[in-house]
Amino acid sequence: MKQPRRAALTTIASTVALTVVPFSRSSAQTARDATLQVAVLPDFAVAPIFAARDQGYFADENLTLTIQDMAGGGAAMIPALVAGDIDIAFANAPSVALAVGRGIDLRILLGNSPITNKPPSSGGLVKRAGTSFATGKDLEGQTLAVNALASLMWVVARSWIKVTGGDPAKVNFVELPVPSMTGALDTNRVAGAMIIDPNLTLALEQSQKYTILAWPFNVVWAFVPTSLWVCTAQALKTKAPLVQAFVRALRRGVAWVNDNRGKDSLVTLLSSYSHVQPDVIRKVPMPLASATLDTTHLGTMLKLMRENNLLTKDLNLAAQIYNVP
Repeated sequence: MKQPRRAALTTIASTVALTVVPFSRSSAQTARDATLQVAVLPDFAVAPIFAARDQGYFADENLTLTIQDMAGGGAAMIPALVAGDIDIAFANAPSVALAVGRGIDLRILLGNSPITNKPPSSGGLVKRAGTSFATGKDLEGQTLAVNALASLMWVVARSWIKVTGGDPAKVNFVELPVPSMTGALDTNRVAGAMIIDPNLTLALEQSQKYTILAWPFNVVWAFVPTSLWVCTAQALKTKAPLVQAFVRALRRGVAWVNDNRGKDSLVTLLSSYSHVQPDVIRKVPMPLASATLDTTHLGTMLKLMRENNLLTKDLNLAAQIYNVP
């Protein structure tokens, strides 16, 4: 049975480069100084940056960008930020918290749209149709698939297991690429898998094979952003005007995305950078993009990370926010 989904496309795209050089100053050094290197994993949540590119909003700010896909997400992006290889990254929120906890002075610019407390969402815990698993207690002694250990989906899955009566220490977690998870279910290698869109929507269309076990994000991660736009404090020392211009243009991209939800223009944009076919994208509803960052619920994330031994001390992530006028 089809079920509507909020979307978070995770198919990895090729490196996408944007070069917009409308400056009146013409020296090559000036052009280099006015460039930002931005790293993303091209899912639905980064649609505003590609909208801002295509609509000329970065050009309006006299800004030159190179947008690149960086496989590995926060694990790869944070070291690249520290090394100065990139200026801005769209990294998963737990990776940002881990980096700050280790003394890396990251500054938070914006976040993506938080998941609500009402399912469905962009990610779900999927099981084989006909199996009786329903709670975390049921999963003790079983194996679950996540995209990465000690990661966002790992934390969410373990936290859901705990709040539904199970002991996460008694559940075995294996690391699998999201597109491979249904195959692991087919062969009984895993009892459940944390699958995100578009793979989630495609899996649940095969209702004779797969069904939802639970919506862990809605239960334990409600109203918490899953990813954050970040840079380093050092980048702000040298490129603050460019970072501010980036955020202004990105906010305009957010408005464009929200204005075009449900339209072919947005489907075309999403397909252009994700390489997911338009007919698949149309099955996965687009959530409202966010132009602000609500820090109210960041404490929920930090609490869950402490409970799962990813953090050893309290953090004040609100202090890391860089407010752009």
